Amino acid sequence: MPTLPREVPHLAVEEFLGAPVRIAASISPAGTRIAYLAPWRERLNIWVESVDSDEEARCVTADDNRSVHVYHWTDDPRWLLYEQDGDGDENWHVFRVDLETPDAEAVDLTPFPGTASRSSAATPPWSASLSPPTSSPPRSTSAAPRTSSPSCRRCRSSYGPT
Repeated sequence: MPTLPREVPHLAVEEFLGAPVRIAASISPAGTRIAYLAPWRERLNIWVESVDSDEEARCVTADDNRSVHVYHWTDDPRWLLYEQDGDGDENWHVFRVDLETPDAEAVDLTPFPGTASRSSAATPPWSASLSPPTSSPPRSTSAAPRTSSPSCRRCRSSYGPT
């Protein structure tokens, strides 16, 4: 039987609870870009880089107040959607980032005060094990496609108003 070491290395609380270097990487539907969450000004933001060039990754969100935790690719490679609440009020808004125009500001697609908008693909895949089980039945994906809003290829759910 192997012997366990007597001294176990200690991990500082700051390191354990600190922001990750990179998390939640995903490849664009076209396979040309990679997006991931990484710190910018001590908050997690979305970074995008091309798989075909040596250009450095670019931070496409610039939120130094609240971390971004959920983002989605759209069918159009120009746009990336992400969700953000207003200063912890749990009133989530869906924002659109234009990847072709780096200087363009993010557009709030749900600019309604006091409302909480969430895409149906809001649970990030890396947190599935942390989510409590739900008693509600899964959403049917056999309904007619919604043409009034962009949709998620992975789960066929709508991002916008129906």
